Amino acid sequence: SEKTRAKVVAVMEECGYVPNAFARGLGLNTMKTIGLLCSFDVDSYTTQAVYQLETALRERGYYCQLSFTSHDYAARVSAIEQMCNRHVDGIILIGSTFVEDKKNGNEHLRQAARSTPIVCLNGSLDYENVYCVLCDDYHISKEATLYLLNRGYKRILHLHHGENQSGLRKQAGYRDAYLEKGLPLDERLTQYVPVRSQFEKIAAVRDHLCRLHREGLVFDAVFASEDELAIAAIRYGLLMNLSIPDEFGVIG
Repeated sequence: SEKTRAKVVAVMEECGYVPNAFARGLGLNTMKTIGLLCSFDVDSYTTQAVYQLETALRERGYYCQLSFTSHDYAARVSAIEQMCNRHVDGIILIGSTFVEDKKNGNEHLRQAARSTPIVCLNGSLDYENVYCVLCDDYHISKEATLYLLNRGYKRILHLHHGENQSGLRKQAGYRDAYLEKGLPLDERLTQYVPVRSQFEKIAAVRDHLCRLHREGLVFDAVFASEDELAIAAIRYGLLMNLSIPDEFGVIG
């Protein structure tokens, strides 16, 4: 009754009682918690994604549980299982590294989605209770490469850091731009660079470009799969006293 409820509320206020969120969650069958999962190599894109998601979810009364994982397949599977075991209301996978191209590589996601809704940010999966938000990596990469080719650059170096879904779409766009222009494509101009921390990555990629130059690989522009790699290309251009964009083009 309203009378009894008023008494209970009065005692709660007098004692400074704070409801137990876990107990309440069990009773209401919702923990009001969303799991955010991203890889350990946090870049500017991931940082912005986490910030925007956490802000929007908090405004809707949800608490975010952020977890980092390595690129190791077993570690990613374990992280998703732990999220499910904590009874989060949903899981958001930030980045295409969480979606595998190999056969049955995403079975753990199919299993997890049976109990927990999953959102893939820049990954594509056709599973029940899995929702995908995709960037058009292929189209914009082709457009960026064509832009450089139309500006007169001929030997465009493509820097990338992985064979995930996003990376493969970007490589396809880069290659198809050359095909569309009827120009030969030198396979050596597609360069993989290991994933590192943001600042280590910039210095390491700059040095990698210097090494390629010393080894005789000719390139007059760089199309980078992410902005940190483009910054490294600019650092290389400055080190080599190349005028950007007159002598050396860069797109990230």
